[in-house]
Amino acid sequence: MTLRLGTAGVLRIEVTDARGDRVPRIPDPVEECAESGRGLRLVVAYADRWGVDEAPAHCKTVWAELAPDRVNP
Repeated sequence: MTLRLGTAGVLRIEVTDARGDRVPRIPDPVEECAESGRGLRLVVAYADRWGVDEAPAHCKTVWAELAPDRVNP
């Protein structure tokens, strides 16, 4: 996991894994008692931008950016 604070105050969060063959997708809504399937939905709900980049050695990096104006004091 990498956290970067950009010049405009944008926080970028990156997670790289070795499963480059598995492109993340937003799953269908999960049932209340489900134990998985919420992670990417949370990212999409809070991020201003997000995406997936190919990384070396058949890896992928999922990233999200959060702008400072979205934070409530």
